[in-house]
Amino acid sequence: MKLFSTHHLLSGSQIEAFVPTMDRSTLYRNIRRFVDDGVLREVVIESGKTLYEKNDDEHQHFVCDDCHEVTSFEVQTTVFKKKLPSKVTLRDIEVTVRGVCAQCN
Repeated sequence: MKLFSTHHLLSGSQIEAFVPTMDRSTLYRNIRRFVDDGVLREVVIESGKTLYEKNDDEHQHFVCDDCHEVTSFEVQTTVFKKKLPSKVTLRDIEVTVRGVCAQCN
């Protein structure tokens, strides 16, 4: 998990580059296990592209449609909780906001 303290979002192939001697199926099995255990979180930024990050705080993501840069931002979860139907059990909030970043604008 030390890898994720210096890198925010990583693809499976980027993680693989840090452990090149590990068997690919073992690597992805371990990533899946970390996701299932709540240690890592999957972030789907576009169809077919999944990134992974440490699951240590609640935040959302802004994705630039031009340069594909992903930026984290915080939204109070109480905003979402107030809008949910009564008697539901909230497990996770995952929001991806898309647009054009200041750099590309």
